[in-house]
Amino acid sequence: MSKQKRKNVDNRVEMLEHKVAKHSEQISKLFSKSEDTNLKLDKITHTLNQIRWTFYGAVGYYAISELGFISTLKLLQ
Repeated sequence: MSKQKRKNVDNRVEMLEHKVAKHSEQISKLFSKSEDTNLKLDKITHTLNQIRWTFYGAVGYYAISELGFISTLKLLQ
């Protein structure tokens, strides 16, 4: 192989190595962001569950008070 071709191949290999290193950094950043996003989604899910159970509790309390169970319990005391 001639010296010119060898230099050309070496330059191309160096460029590829540089690109691979850059892509590796970008991939690690994306995985980090993905983990952060998953944590935030878990927190959102937890908050939505709290809202749901609060709503169920309010509806349950309303239903019980409308049916008169609370009045009955107060009379029994």
